[in-house]
Amino acid sequence: MQVRSIGVFYGSTTGNTEEAADEITRVLCSQSEATVRAISVSGTDPSKLFEFDALVLGCPT
Repeated sequence: MQVRSIGVFYGSTTGNTEEAADEITRVLCSQSEATVRAISVSGTDPSKLFEFDALVLGCPT
């Protein structure tokens, strides 16, 4: 299966995880032909997860 879309979903309270998600998105875009989007989970409908071929999940510690 060819990955055509990657969703980088993140939750961030201080902005650090958002920065990490943005960097991951940037690197994936530069090294992949897939469409890559960073999406905050805050207020996002969970069904959005099904719109992507692959997922990256990030959460604060």
